[in-house]
Amino acid sequence: MDRSKDQKRVNQSSFELVKMEQKPPITWNTKLRYSLPLCAFFVISYVIPNRVQFIEPKTLPLLFVDNIIPLIPWTIFIYLTEYFIYFVVLIFIFDKLTFRRLLLSFMFMFLISMIAFFLYPTILLERPVVNGTGTAYFLFRFLHFVDNPVNCFPSQHVAIVSIPGMIFWRESRKTSILFWLWAILVSISTLTIKQHYVVDVFGGLLLAAFSVVLADKFNKEGFREKLPALFQKMLPN
Repeated sequence: MDRSKDQKRVNQSSFELVKMEQKPPITWNTKLRYSLPLCAFFVISYVIPNRVQFIEPKTLPLLFVDNIIPLIPWTIFIYLTEYFIYFVVLIFIFDKLTFRRLLLSFMFMFLISMIAFFLYPTILLERPVVNGTGTAYFLFRFLHFVDNPVNCFPSQHVAIVSIPGMIFWRESRKTSILFWLWAILVSISTLTIKQHYVVDVFGGLLLAAFSVVLADKFNKEGFREKLPALFQKMLPN
């Protein structure tokens, strides 16, 4: 029995060593160096179509649930955590393969969402008038000032927070669940501050899933060379 347990430990250790060899480690310097162009791509993919529309934006139909979801001003604090999730994700990434998979997923997602925003621009029917004092109400007014009520479908906000949970599902279920809980809270907050409708949330979720599938396809030898030259430069070797 003891010999069998020892053999099992040896096999497990050998498996972990092989796994580590297959996944070269990555430094923080590399993670940050390749994250900066990605952040720039994020700004471009959202801000330009948010300010410039070549086609008149369309309104999407409201579902019954959209009408019964109340406005909850304090949930804007949850909504804004989306802007920090990417850098929290970097803490849990230790190898280049996973990092490339993450970068590719976001690249495809930003590219597809930007195309969607230009070709099929959507707009909120109306934004709630938020009057009050305090930090939450200040953030509401600032958000409404800098973010026009377009770029609704698919929700890039939801896609951004959903990708980490999908990426880590293969690597660590515990980490994946942690990020999925975060994604669920942020997705709900997009509805409770009236930034999105339910259909936008599902669109963002599907966009995230499709982007991860594309990333898995192109994060392989032989396929990476078929990426646009700009994308190749944005990926570590």
